[in-house]
Amino acid sequence: MRRMGVEAGVASGTPRGRLSSEFKAEVALVVLGQKTLNELASVFGIRPVQMAQPKHQIVYASAANFEYGRASRRERDQAQLGGFVRHYVPRSFNVLWPASCLDFGRDHNARSPPRLHSGVLCQAATMSRRQALTAGLTALGGLTALGAFGASRALGNSGSLDLAAAFSAAPTAKIPTPPAHGPLRTVKSNVVDQSGRVVYLTGVSWFGMETGTFCPHGLWVRNWQQMLDQIALCGFNSIRLPYSNQLFDAASAPNGIDFVKNPDLQGLTGLEIMDRVVRGAGQRGLRVILDRHRPDAAGQSPLWYTDHVSEERWIADWVMLAQRYRSEPSVIGADLHNEPHSPATWGDGKVTTDWRLAAERAGNAILQANPNWLIMVEGIDQYNGEGYWWGGNLMGARQFPVRLKYPDKLVYSAHDYGPGVWGQSWFGASNFPQNLPPLWHAQWGYLVQEGIAPVWIGEFGGRSMGTDTEGVWQRSLVTYLKENRISYAYWAWNPNSGDTGGILEDDWQAVHRVKMDILSAYQWPLLGQPAAPVSQATAGVKCP
Repeated sequence: MRRMGVEAGVASGTPRGRLSSEFKAEVALVVLGQKTLNELASVFGIRPVQMAQPKHQIVYASAANFEYGRASRRERDQAQLGGFVRHYVPRSFNVLWPASCLDFGRDHNARSPPRLHSGVLCQAATMSRRQALTAGLTALGGLTALGAFGASRALGNSGSLDLAAAFSAAPTAKIPTPPAHGPLRTVKSNVVDQSGRVVYLTGVSWFGMETGTFCPHGLWVRNWQQMLDQIALCGFNSIRLPYSNQLFDAASAPNGIDFVKNPDLQGLTGLEIMDRVVRGAGQRGLRVILDRHRPDAAGQSPLWYTDHVSEERWIADWVMLAQRYRSEPSVIGADLHNEPHSPATWGDGKVTTDWRLAAERAGNAILQANPNWLIMVEGIDQYNGEGYWWGGNLMGARQFPVRLKYPDKLVYSAHDYGPGVWGQSWFGASNFPQNLPPLWHAQWGYLVQEGIAPVWIGEFGGRSMGTDTEGVWQRSLVTYLKENRISYAYWAWNPNSGDTGGILEDDWQAVHRVKMDILSAYQWPLLGQPAAPVSQATAGVKCP
């Protein structure tokens, strides 16, 4: 690192009173399938929205009536709202309801309900049993699934289906989401599993193995398995795991580990610790993308090779990892080199600087050793005079696409940051933030929007999710990623990323609530089948 499908359809009805300075949803509608969504829209008179994935999607529609407290702020209100969704809706559900859908207006003390962008008032309501049947919930197993957490109580004697009560009766209930089958591949701008089902990577980077500790950071405070538990509990489905080539040297002894908390890591090499993390991630249903972040622990390099780490060593180490994890389904991809930048070029044919050619050489060598992996190819920083973030400029891929032996294994990757990392000119433009989507489209979004290839935003992050420039940029990007179904790995899980902070607070225990409330608006289910369910109680950790 260097430098939200479906919006909520809100049913109208009679308000049920007020709650001071907090949100309370009175209705949660669980809908499976596009047909049911259309029927539901007809029942309530709302416009149906086409679902990106017709199967196994969940629409969460909330009705709320509340009043603002005098100290209310937009980000706190959104955090409360997101927190409600996260508390009452099981994480195996695909919650397609962007926190940004609310427009609180200028007067935060106004005692009136919020509006959706569609202009429909958020009001409390219940569904009659007849309406629920009309919506097709019973036919699709909705009431059967509901029985797992108290459908009879929800129906009660009134004949009304109050799903909010059902959720509160047992918030840990789940409707299973089928895991991805077999190795992943690409079809146009989608990543799909072996059965052709579209999947999305919504993950986080856990760094440290690329540094002089030669192990993931935070193990001086936490147990490594507890850390993985918390990542899964927070709803991420993948981990980007940075490393350096120096990690594999015999002299690179892991350090900065509390062996009282991590006794099973005592005496292991850095590569053996990587084995443990990879295996542990798989046991929790998480997937891993390995990231060659640095050639050595000293720092990043603009090119894929240096005076000390040759191209041959770079490729050889990748081939070694591809062979080592060939039978380990939790490892799904290789992020070839972190943030190529000047003098790196794209498409000019210069063997010593053309990153596109180098990515082809390394990618094909990896696929020869392990044809199951996805090959993540980052951009550069300058192309035809257009400057962008390191690794973020993929403009050259239109004219000079990466050519792999197996074309359906290619995923482009870009990094994107806010003014907390560097004050780029577009952050001060008069049309900010409306200028951001066209900028993203030009740099990397066109690949997805034009059906050329998938894009994975391998890094983005920042300290603020508020109303300042960085917060607006970050929330706008999450919305853009969700609307365009673009995969990502958030930077970072660690709190010790100087210019961005992380998901964890500085104590390495607590979770940054507002960040998670925003990110949880776009999280895809686990791609693997956990060996055993992980709960906050059994893991001893929380993701509030």
